[in-house]
Order: sequence, then C-alpha cells, then structure tokens
Amino acid sequence: MAKALKHVPDAEFVMHNGDVVENGGREQDWTDLLDSARASLLSTTLAPASGNHDTAANAFAGRRRPPTAARP
Repeated sequence: MAKALKHVPDAEFVMHNGDVVENGGREQDWTDLLDSARASLLSTTLAPASGNHDTAANAFAGRRRPPTAARP
C-alpha cells in the first residue's frame, strides 16, 4: 500500500481485491498486516474485499478495528 500511495499520493482510497492475508484464521497474519501497513492505513481509506484466504470464520468481516497511531 505504501508503494501505491507513493505513486498516487492524492488517492482518496485504496481498493484491495482479496486475499488480504495468507491465512485468515491465523491472528498473527492480521497483526503482521496491520503493523506493517499502519502508516498507510492511517493516511487513506481502505476498501478491501475478502478473498479465499480470508474465509476462516469471522476472519474478515466485523473482526478488525481501525488502527490507531499508537498501540494501546
């Protein structure tokens, strides 16, 4: 996401077309994604679609909260 935003810095949103993580049932995959993409997620809106890797029960919809600038 950082690379995309570097090329289009005025983008109003980033659309992700699925397979957000490798294994939607593995919490560490979500943690790694949110930690590595934190700056990008705080600077734009993300419009994700869930892919087949994100299909574990409750792995995608309703599970994630927006990232904050600092960890609680």
